[in-house]
Amino acid sequence: MASLSNPSRFSHLDGPCNVWVDQTSFVEAFFKSPSYDPAIVAWAETNKAPTGLMESLTVQIGRTPIYALGFEGPVMLLSGEYDLLACGGNCGGGFLEAGLEEMFPAAKERVTVVHAGAGHAVNFCLNATGAYEVVLGVFGAE
Repeated sequence: MASLSNPSRFSHLDGPCNVWVDQTSFVEAFFKSPSYDPAIVAWAETNKAPTGLMESLTVQIGRTPIYALGFEGPVMLLSGEYDLLACGGNCGGGFLEAGLEEMFPAAKERVTVVHAGAGHAVNFCLNATGAYEVVLGVFGAE
């Protein structure tokens, strides 16, 4: 609970909001060595923001399907290769593809990307620009 983890910053929150306990737990859940800069981790720890409890419980790929049966635009599911939160640390082997067509049957395009060497925090990994290039390659014309 955020309010217990850092009362001086989060005691005003009136609901079950979560933050990672400390920098070590943050690295374990969000990063994969050696694909991160310790200075970025320190910055993120200092600037961390709480998330709602239900986000943690419901948005887990493969555990709680999110259906958008009528969505006709492009869909991309991007995850780090070692994303502990989304796929238990092993997003390869077709894990991301499983059920995507069922969840978005009308999508004009379904793309899955497993970003090599990254954990959950793809945007903070050393090769994040590669992930952004893939996203822009799919959605740049949208």
